[in-house]
Amino acid sequence: RDMIYESKDRKYYIVHGDVFDSITSQFKWIAKLGDIGYTFLLWLNRQYNFRRMKKGLPYFSLSQKIKGKVKKAVKYIDDFETQLASMAKYKNCEGIICGHIHQPAMKMIDGVHYMNSGDWVESMTALVEDMQGEWSLVYYTESDQKEKQDKEAESKTIVMKDYFGDEGQESDLKVNKA
Repeated sequence: RDMIYESKDRKYYIVHGDVFDSITSQFKWIAKLGDIGYTFLLWLNRQYNFRRMKKGLPYFSLSQKIKGKVKKAVKYIDDFETQLASMAKYKNCEGIICGHIHQPAMKMIDGVHYMNSGDWVESMTALVEDMQGEWSLVYYTESDQKEKQDKEAESKTIVMKDYFGDEGQESDLKVNKA
């Protein structure tokens, strides 16, 4: 499901992104094989970081590093991003917000503000919009956990409405003071 989100006089096309992925839409067996390899890589990444944590070392995304080294993967990501930026223009939007390829990014592509949230499993990233309509790509690492616990007492609660269809429902979001 896709939608257009308006914020600070700007329109953003929001879409997961899988429909723009030629591999998952046309060559399902390759996608399945890739999914098995990716699942193994995530398992290996957890094992690797468990050992790093025991040694007092910070989180390191082994799986992201391996994917980043593959030249074809880099071209694939560029093509994916360009396709989505073109679609945002077609939809008369100033920006695109997506996921799917799990590659966190915030950049301009052909005049379009391209934002990919990454993911919470591999890169541990999220997109955040502040009250002035400005966007940030935030990274959460093991070292941030201690800082978060230290600041927990200083946090405040902001009530936000769910803008994705559940009108009237509200939820609490803890936000740490800067």
